[in-house]
Formats: sequence, structure tokens, C-alpha cells
Amino acid sequence: MTEAPRTHPRIGVLGPVCVFTTAGEPTPVTSGRARSLLVSLVLSHPRPVGIDALVADAWPDRPPQNPNGAVQTQISRLRRILGAGTIAGSAAGYRLVVDGPVSDLTLAEALSRSTQSSDTGYAAELQNWRGEPGTDLPDGELRERLAARTERAYRALQEADWRHRLRTEPQIVATELATARERRPLDEHLAAVHMRALLAAGDPNAALQIHARIVAGLTESLGADPGPELAAAHSAALTYAPLPRTPPPPSDEYLADAEMMTQLAVALRESSVVTVLGPGGIGKTRLITEYIAVHAPMNVFVDLSAARAPDDVRAAVAAALGRGALPEQGTAAAPTASSASAAGIAGAALAHLAAAGAVIVLDGCEHLIDFVVDLITDIRSRRSDLTIVATSRIGLGLVDERVLTVSPLTPERGATLFERRIRALRPGIPTDVAVFGELCTRLDGSPLAIELAAAQLRHLSPRDLLDRVDSRFELLTPTGGGHRRSLSEIVSTSWELLPDSAQRTLEVLASLPGDVRLDDALMFTEVTERSLAEVCNHSLAVVVDHPDGATRYRLTETVREFARARTAADPAREAALRREKVDWASRLVTDVAGALLGTDIIKAFARLDETTDAVLAILDSAVGDPDPADPGAPARLLPITLWRVVRTGGHP
Repeated sequence: MTEAPRTHPRIGVLGPVCVFTTAGEPTPVTSGRARSLLVSLVLSHPRPVGIDALVADAWPDRPPQNPNGAVQTQISRLRRILGAGTIAGSAAGYRLVVDGPVSDLTLAEALSRSTQSSDTGYAAELQNWRGEPGTDLPDGELRERLAARTERAYRALQEADWRHRLRTEPQIVATELATARERRPLDEHLAAVHMRALLAAGDPNAALQIHARIVAGLTESLGADPGPELAAAHSAALTYAPLPRTPPPPSDEYLADAEMMTQLAVALRESSVVTVLGPGGIGKTRLITEYIAVHAPMNVFVDLSAARAPDDVRAAVAAALGRGALPEQGTAAAPTASSASAAGIAGAALAHLAAAGAVIVLDGCEHLIDFVVDLITDIRSRRSDLTIVATSRIGLGLVDERVLTVSPLTPERGATLFERRIRALRPGIPTDVAVFGELCTRLDGSPLAIELAAAQLRHLSPRDLLDRVDSRFELLTPTGGGHRRSLSEIVSTSWELLPDSAQRTLEVLASLPGDVRLDDALMFTEVTERSLAEVCNHSLAVVVDHPDGATRYRLTETVREFARARTAADPAREAALRREKVDWASRLVTDVAGALLGTDIIKAFARLDETTDAVLAILDSAVGDPDPADPGAPARLLPITLWRVVRTGGHP
């Protein structure tokens, strides 16, 4: 958690009481009464502290004869150290007035509640304890309050640090927990965390021994049975089995974009739920598997790509956990009302068996979005130490999820992929980086499309492949065995997941060349802002920025070609869309002509430049294949040709 530069001193209570300057240098508070008053104000911040409470904290042995005067004298001393405006007085008492965290304790508490810490953030904050807090305060309630609050903050930070490190060094964390438990041998929560760490380190026997010892201690000392958390850890130890690990990516030396890997690492540090979003074939699964191969966290990889019903998800979870099947009832120690549902059963199993601090990957969630949301919610209600990564073509819509959109390959990276595939297929073939880069661009930077195209180089030259890429759906079909799907199947799956209204909207966007403005799209009957949002949420269109601030939507050429083919397959739909395009172009020409007679001529010129190609294409269609119901369409659109002549000087 990055802190903004400070403009005021900060009070230190995690050790001897002091005031840190803006440069971080500690200034001791030499007066014992002033120290007590300062700690009292810190513990109550931002609420004011009344005179009686301040007197009780600073003079626990004997109150002064003039309480108001005595308190005011000490407050004046503190103002000289902190600054005149940092302590405000009112009828309710005194309170600290500062921007940002008022003390090192406040900062530590904020970090312990945050999920946005770096790999070393928790450990670094623990180093800010400069000794035992409160030792320079007199015995009494104030010292006890400070000790209790700082102890809670220290424990919370320590546990957050352990959870963070469990993914990479479970054995070291287990050793540290063993030391911590020597001071708190009957702490059930700490024992459960220790057991989870040992399971993450692959030592269930040691976890069972801990459970036996603490149960005996609880029975002998308190006459109590273990609570639900300890019981759940015990059950996990009894049913422990090494979980299958995510298989590493193919060893072809082609790694995911380093920038995307960095963004994923940051997202996983900042949120416990991350959705890796993108169209089919863009490399979402590959990114996740490469991240796991590099960082090696404990993980459970659930392949949902073939799941179409809740029972399919249960089967996928069972396979990921190395179980033949999941039970009909939840396996949590304290089943909830949702345990009997499929999401509850799968969530309980994952929460029950996943190692402490594990990453749960739900790969290919787009077919069962609502179910996956329920599953994630169920897992999080049972375990707070797990990180969940979902890959999907459709956003999950969780309030606190972090979304990472996978970018297409750049022409340079696409050319590199082509070269590597060629070396494997035809080592002697001449390479042409420019042609490979153009192929990557024409294939929208899709790794899947590039892989399928590279397979055609067994019988085509790179140049001939480029000449045929406009027929991508016929060309990019895998041959022979294997499970690789064709480009048409990938896009068809995304199309089928769209609601009908969004399908019609996608056809409208595909029928117009280039990027389509929001106001242009909304001129078509079946297009609404909601349907446009659906298309974008399904990763079939993206919003692009433009200097004029108007929203524009961009399709890949693959999606455009697919949607146009769908339109062409329905003659009635094609005819209706064609008439709407003529109406749109006619209104556009009329509106721009009117604008040219007004004051905003520059804006009208820009509008003409942006839409001339689209209107000319509609004009060509109206002339070449006239609509008997609208014989005047060519005449209404003809003025657009004058603008083309003006812009090109009469050249085509």
C-alpha cells in the first residue's frame, strides 16, 4: 500500500512514544503527562477526548487541583512539538486534526485491513515495531488499552504476512507459526492457521499432531471442545491428498507478454478475485499457466471449458481435487443452507481441501457466469486466505473483482510466433518478418488464429497464406487429430452466448466499416446502450478513445467477418439492415449539409472525413442493387461523392 508524501508530523506509539518529523526522524516526548495525553488522543482519534477522560489517562494516581489548567498546559507542550493546528479544542474536549494516518499504529491497522500490499509490505510494516508499546507509560488502563490495540494490529499484520507467503514458502511459515504458538498454545485460530500451513507444506501428520495436542489442552484447561475453524482444519488434514498442479505451458520458449505477466502479478496482490478477460483464442489460459509455472503458488486448476450445467462444474471440481466425485452435501464443518446446491457443494469442497493461501483457477467461465459468481461467493464466505482467478470471455460483474483484459499480440510478437512455428514445421523456409507482421495484424493479434495459420505453412508460402487470409474461416480449420478447435467454432461459441438483441447489435456494428460512433449505432432500430454494453462485456467489441470525446466501438476483422456472414445467411434480415443503413446515411448527409451552412464547419468536415467511406459503400450498393421500395436512395446519397472529389482532387 503506497503512502502519499506527508506534510505533517506522525505520532509513534509502536515502541517508546515519539513524534516523527516529515523526514521520518523521531523526536522524543520527554514529559510523562504529555506522553499519556498524546496516546489518549491517538487511541480516540478522530473522536474528541473530554477533560475527565484525559485527566484519568494522564493522572491515574492523583488528579490535579485544576484539571482544565493542567490539561491545557500539556496540550500547549504537544502543540509546540506537533504544530499549532494539529490539536483542536471544543466543548467536547480535544482531538487530533491531521491529514492521513495520525500514527504508526493507525497506518499498521490500515495495512492489515488492506489487500493492496506488495510481497514485502506486511513484513516491512512489522519492522516498524520499535519495542514493546506502552513501556514508557504508567501502569493503568491507558497502558492496557494501548497494549491490546497494538497487539491486535501486530497479530493481524503477522497473519496477513503468513497468508501472503504461504504460496511460495509454506515450510518457513509453518516454522514461524510453531514459534508463535509457543506463546499462545491454546489459541484455536492460530492452531488452525498452523495446521493449514503444514498442509500447504505437504505434512498432514504434523497437522494432526497439533490438533491432538490442542484438543487435549482445551479439554484439560478449559473443559471445552474445539470450535468450527479448528474442526475444519482437522477434517482437511484427515482427507489430505496432494492436489493436482496446473500443468506447465508447452515448452516452446514462447512466453506470454512480460507486461501482461506483471499486470497479472499486481492484480493478484491487490485483489482476492481476478478475472482475466478476453475473446476466445486470445491467450487467457496460457497467461495463467505461465504465471503459475513462473511463480509456483499452491493452486487448484478447475477446467470449466466444457461445463454447460452445474453438474459439469461439480465434476470439474472433483477432477481438479483428484476426487472421483463430490458428496451430495457440503463438506464444510458448519454447512450452510446453500450447501446442498451445486455451487455450495463445489465451493465447500474447494474451500475444504485447498491449501492455505492457494490460488484457485476457474478456467473458461463464460458458459455459466451466474453459477460461477455463486461459486466464488460461496468459496469466499468459507475461506478468506484463498485467491480466485477466473478466465472468461464475459465479465463476472462482481463488485470487488479486478479485471485484467488480455491484449492482442503486437505485429512484432506475432511475427516471432510465426517464425518459431515455421522452424518447427519447415526449418528451411525463408522467413519474411514484414509478411509475418502483416499476417498478425490481419488476424487481429490472436495467438490461436496465428497458430492455426502457421499450420497452413506446411503447404503454403507465407505470401500465399497472406493472400488467402480474407477467407479465414475456411482457411483456419485444424486438420488431423487433436482437440484444437477451428476459428469459426471459437467465434460461434461467443456468438451463441450473446442475447438476441446483442446479436442484432453486433450485426449492425459489423455492417459499417471502421470504428462506429455511439450516436450512429443508436440510429438503428434494434440497437440500445444496453445491447452495446452486452457486446462489449462479451469481449466482441472494445471502446476506443478519440480526441473528440465521442464513444466509438471497434470490432476485430474476425468478428466483423463472422457477423456479416450471419447477416447474409438471413435474406430478410440483410434487406432490413440494408434499408436502415440507407436511412442512416441519408440522415447523415442531410445533417452534415446543414452543419456546413452553420458555424461549426470544422466539426462537419471531420464528420465527413470519418463517414465518407461508409456512405460511399452504401451508395455503391444502392446503385448496383437498387431497392424498388426506395428508388430515390442514390440521389440522396450522391452529394457525398463531391466531398471525396474535394478531398482527393478528383483522384480515386
